Amino acid sequence: LLCATLEATSDAILVTDATGSIVEFNTRLLELWDLPAAEVRSTTLLDFLALNAHRFTSHSTFEAQVKAAHHSALNSQGELQWTDG
Repeated sequence: LLCATLEATSDAILVTDATGSIVEFNTRLLELWDLPAAEVRSTTLLDFLALNAHRFTSHSTFEAQVKAAHHSALNSQGELQWTDG
């Protein structure tokens, strides 16, 4: 049921556990970010941030928003500007 829910959205979703391990993600994340599934599966949240911050006009804002969402018990969302528009 969780996988079906993740795949049903048009948003890119990355799910981590409390330790920062990536536990789930959807196909849309791979498509929008042009990432291979193996790369996402084999990394942690901090490594993911370091590898992908360059995709956004404000690297520090990207990292800060993701880290804040990770440490929050609530769902969070935000908007970021891609470097390619």
